[in-house]
Amino acid sequence: MNESNSYEKVGKNEYAKSEKNIKKKVDDMVKQGIIGSKMRKYLVPKYHKQGRLKGNPKLHKKERPLRTIVNGIGTPTERMAHLAERELNDYVTSSPSYIKDTTDFLIQLEALKKDDSFPENPILFCFDIVKLYPSIPKTEGLAACKVALEKRSRKDIHTDAVMEMIKSVLENNVFAFNNESYHQIEGVAIGSRLGRNYACTYMRSWDEELAKFQLQPYIYKRYIDDGFGIWTHGQEKLDEFYKYANSIHPNIKVEIRYSREQIEFLDTVVKLHHGKIITDLYTKPTDKHIYVQCRSDHPNSTKRSIPYGLGLRIKRICSEETGYLKHRRELKHNLRKRGYSSKFLERELSKVDKLKRSDLLGYRHRENEIDRVPLVLTYAKQLPDVRNITHKHMNILHKSEKLQKIFKSPPILAFRRGRNLGDVLVHGKHNKIFKEKGKPEVTCSPKCKICPLIMRSSSLKTNNTTVKLNQYHMCKTWNAVYGIRCDKCDQFVYVGETERSIGERLKEHLADVTHGRNKSVPNHFNQKDHSIKDIKIAILERCLENSRYYRKTKEIFWIDKLNTGMPLGLNKKSQLGVLWPDY
Repeated sequence: MNESNSYEKVGKNEYAKSEKNIKKKVDDMVKQGIIGSKMRKYLVPKYHKQGRLKGNPKLHKKERPLRTIVNGIGTPTERMAHLAERELNDYVTSSPSYIKDTTDFLIQLEALKKDDSFPENPILFCFDIVKLYPSIPKTEGLAACKVALEKRSRKDIHTDAVMEMIKSVLENNVFAFNNESYHQIEGVAIGSRLGRNYACTYMRSWDEELAKFQLQPYIYKRYIDDGFGIWTHGQEKLDEFYKYANSIHPNIKVEIRYSREQIEFLDTVVKLHHGKIITDLYTKPTDKHIYVQCRSDHPNSTKRSIPYGLGLRIKRICSEETGYLKHRRELKHNLRKRGYSSKFLERELSKVDKLKRSDLLGYRHRENEIDRVPLVLTYAKQLPDVRNITHKHMNILHKSEKLQKIFKSPPILAFRRGRNLGDVLVHGKHNKIFKEKGKPEVTCSPKCKICPLIMRSSSLKTNNTTVKLNQYHMCKTWNAVYGIRCDKCDQFVYVGETERSIGERLKEHLADVTHGRNKSVPNHFNQKDHSIKDIKIAILERCLENSRYYRKTKEIFWIDKLNTGMPLGLNKKSQLGVLWPDY
C-alpha cells in the first residue's frame, strides 16, 4: 500500500463523503434527464457497507507479492459497477486479441493447426502486465470507455450516464484495511464488478498502440493482463517489440518470456514439435494438490465431480494421448492421498476415457432457464434425503392454487456450505483480534445523537435474565430487534423490530416522546418523574434473514425473555398466535 502511488490514506469520515458524492451524482443525472427515477432507485442501495481490502500472496513468484483485492459486495458503487460492466462487455469480447478462458485459447490454437502456412522456427512468447488494475491511467482508461460505449449496437442507457457511473466507481473507492481508510486514486479495484471489463477496455486501446510497431506477431492473444504470441521475425526484433510495448505508457510495465521450444500460458504448456503445436497441462510448482478430503463434510455429488471434472480438464488440455495418460496417473495418485478409493476414482475417470477430446473443445449451449424454485439448505451429513421428501409431498403443496402456480415442478435442491475454520479464524476487518482486545466504537460520528443512547455493555442483567449484547452495533445497524430500557424504572419496557436502520427507528420514538403523541412509549416517558433522558436502547439481535415474519418471530422471543408484554411492559402483542394469521 505504501509503495504504490495508486492509494492514499484518508480519514474515517471519507467513506461517508463518498456515499454522499454518489447520491449527489445520481440525483444530478436525474435532474439532467439522462436517467429516470427507477434507475435512481436501483443505483442507490438502501443499505451498504464499506469495502475491505485483503492481500492474496502470489506464491508462484519469487518475492511473493500480494494481489490486493477489495471486496466490492454491498458497497455503494456495486450496482453502478455492475451496470457499467455489462455495457462494456460486447466491446471487450469483440476485441481481436480476446481470450475468454483456457478452452477458448485451445480452440484458437486448434484453428492454427489447420493453417498450411505455419511459419518455420517461430518463437513462442508470453507477457504479463505488472499490477495492471491499480496502474491503469484514469484519463486514458475513461477515454477508452467512451470509445467502447459509442460503438455499442444498442444504447439502452445513454453514454453520458454510463460514463458518469464509471467515474463514480473510480473516484469513490474508499475501503478499509487494518482499521485505516484508504482511497484509490488511480486504476480500478480488483474485486469491483467493473474491474475486469474496465481493464480489458483500456488494454484493447493499448493493443491498438502495440499494433503500430513495424513488425507484428504471427498470432497475438490476450487474457486480461496475460498475453501470448508467436513471433517470426527473430529474437532481435522481438526485443525491440518488447521495448516498444514498455514505451506505450509509463504506468504500464511489461514482463516478457520467450522460447523456441515450449512456454507456459494460463494452465497450459504450449510446445513446438517438428512444426506442430502441442498442448499439455501446466501446474505451478507451488500447487500442492490439496483437494477436498474424502472424509470431508461435502455432498457425495461434489466428491464425485472432483475426479470427473479434473479428468475432463486434463483431457481437454492435453493434445497427445501420452500426455493425458501421464497426468491421469498423477491425478489418481494425488486423489488417493486425499483418501479416495482406487475403485471410486477408476469409475469416475473411466467416464472421461470414453470421451473424445474434440467434443470437449467447445461450450455447452444452456437450455432455457429452469423454471424451478431453489431450495437452498446448509449442508450437513445428518440431513435426510431431502430430494425424495420434496418429491413425495408435492401433492400437499398442490392443494393450494397459489402454491401450485409457484411450484409447478419440485424445487431444485442446492446446498450452501456451513461455517468452516477459515470463517472462524479469519475476518475481513483485520481488527488485530489476536493482538489486542477490540474497543467498541462509542459513536459513528461526533454529531450523532443516537449512538450515545446505545448500551455498550457486553452483557446485562434484567428480570433475573442475563442478556449478552454486541458492543459493536451502531445506529446504522439494520434488520434488527431492539429493546428500549427506562433508566428510571431500571428495566426494559419495550421491544421492537425494524427493517430500516436503528437510528431511523429510534428517531421516530424520540419524536413521539417530544411531541407527546398518544402511544405506549411516549406515554411512559412523559409520565411524572420520567423524561426523554431516561431512554436507553439495546440492539438485542441482528437478524440473519431479512423478512418481516422472521423479525416478528424474534421480537416475540425477546418480548417473552425480557417480560415487556402488558401489563408489566409496553408491548401489546406477546403471543405468536396473534401474529400468525397475518402470514
